[in-house]
Amino acid sequence: MGEFEGPLDLLLHLIRQEQVSIYDIPVARITDEYLRYLHLMQNLDMAVAGDFLVMAATLIELKTKMLLPRDPFAPAEEEADPRNELVDQLLEYQKYKAAAQMLWSRATVERAVFKRAELETDKNNPEVVVGVFDLLKVFQEILGRHKDEVLLEIEREEISMVEMIERLRNMVMSAGELN
Repeated sequence: MGEFEGPLDLLLHLIRQEQVSIYDIPVARITDEYLRYLHLMQNLDMAVAGDFLVMAATLIELKTKMLLPRDPFAPAEEEADPRNELVDQLLEYQKYKAAAQMLWSRATVERAVFKRAELETDKNNPEVVVGVFDLLKVFQEILGRHKDEVLLEIEREEISMVEMIERLRNMVMSAGELN
């Protein structure tokens, strides 16, 4: 149904839209909004719509329980807020939704990470066993090969801006005409 994953998702959206606490659900307003949303969804998939209709019926039942006066002869245990069960469901749903979001984020990060391939250790690539002194000896041989190379160092001639302008002016004057 639209952008919502289920009836609890729609209900959470409406509660957030009203900017109220889950513990203090304005059942009448939320029920009206919920039913209005269902009415907007004319072409419902019946398999999916069933859950939404059950939630609408639950909201209407809560609304009627809250509108009816309390039974003065009912035991104190039955006077609990009829919204408590729905609040518990919503809180549990929020936990699952947060966990799903965290797992989705984690999977996204893991897809972006590339792991190094395993090292080949077969007969075609035998491991080389050498010590530190063997490596030092080979390094000295490499340095010995490059010992005779001549290094050229070029010095930079520093020229002031005034001198450069004067040189360019002389070159232009000696060249004569410019094209």
